[in-house]
Amino acid sequence: MKKGLINIVLTGGLALSLFPVYSIQVDASTVQQVNQSEIEQKADSVIETAINLIGKATYVDLGEVDYNELKFRCASFIDFVFGQNGLELHNADEKQMIKQGVHVDRKDLKKGDLLFFTTRKDRLPNHVAMYIGNNKVVHAANKELGITVTDMTNKSYYTESYIESRRIIPSLLEANKNDIVKTSYELMDGNLKNLELIDKIYEQNGIDLNATTSTDYLTKGESVTRDSLQEGDLVLFKTSGTRLIPAIYTGEQRIIVADTGKTSKRTLFDQYYAKEACNFVTARRLTSKADNPDTEKDTNVQLTKSDKIVDYALSIANKTKFGYAYDKDTLTFTGAGFVHYLYKNEGIDLKSTLASGQLSAGTEVNKNNLQKGDLLYFTNGGKTVVEVGIYLGNNEFIYLSSKERTVLKDNLNSDWAKKNYNTARRVL
Repeated sequence: MKKGLINIVLTGGLALSLFPVYSIQVDASTVQQVNQSEIEQKADSVIETAINLIGKATYVDLGEVDYNELKFRCASFIDFVFGQNGLELHNADEKQMIKQGVHVDRKDLKKGDLLFFTTRKDRLPNHVAMYIGNNKVVHAANKELGITVTDMTNKSYYTESYIESRRIIPSLLEANKNDIVKTSYELMDGNLKNLELIDKIYEQNGIDLNATTSTDYLTKGESVTRDSLQEGDLVLFKTSGTRLIPAIYTGEQRIIVADTGKTSKRTLFDQYYAKEACNFVTARRLTSKADNPDTEKDTNVQLTKSDKIVDYALSIANKTKFGYAYDKDTLTFTGAGFVHYLYKNEGIDLKSTLASGQLSAGTEVNKNNLQKGDLLYFTNGGKTVVEVGIYLGNNEFIYLSSKERTVLKDNLNSDWAKKNYNTARRVL
């Protein structure tokens, strides 16, 4: 498979390149509104790129995909149009692509969401399309139709073969704002390789590693587990000898691997880097003492608020009661009212004491990228979110249970959590 930087001239002369134009930082009070506008604009841009390939790109057999010649199959087409708009998926395999982003109900589809279909007995996806609104998708359909827009209305295939929908644009945009991630994409195609590349990326972000061997990274920064990775973390994988393969985590299960031979975009689902391969050694979280003072101050405020919210929640857990009220004196709340109270206590207004009303707060977070203080939303055997938890770290969370009528501590791997988990939101 060949990938290359392609400039596609769209209507009006707009040229889209591989790297995104990064938005300016905004005040936290307007993040939600600006983020939604940014998401919608990016979705429209990706769709425009896809539609402008109709009649220009062709559908080809497996093994004939060539990005430079605009020859695609369904997943490589999606990978290409996202990449042209600065949203790197790092893969052209619908079986991996379906694991990225967050689940979205079909009735709640928005522009830019990905729909997955299958005709396989094992129900693994063998087709992916992008939603463009009005029950229509744009996709690389087959050799006969090529790149096309399809109205799914009254077409049995799009009902009978449908298996999943994923929303990925918000999390990719969020990841792109990390300075280390931005630098990684900017430098990866240059002349630097392996340790020189890794050191340069962090050096440009005020972090001096000065590594002479890959094992030197084992003593740098703070140790991080695979399940706790954040954008900009340094990830280390083992090889047959003592040498380690360094990679930078860029969010959404994506890594930039700086091996000795070449630098490549991969995912943590790829065979060598998958959890089942057991090649993960450790990850390191690196911070700079020379960070901009204002930035450092803001980061510390966010961390302090997370800690304060969690600590206060734990301290009043035995005193808090479930009830259809919002009584701060007796600490009687619904689950959503409980988290509203905790966050309001730290100056953060979730705007609603209803679980459904809080779903528009902050930004959506992938389950694999949770941080302390994130809000978790669960159904309870139905379709509507009714339980709200606060993520503690290490896959644990607390919530005020409507069934047990008390504050409980649970694990995301519990049967109840896996069955009822719906989404997560970050408001800090």
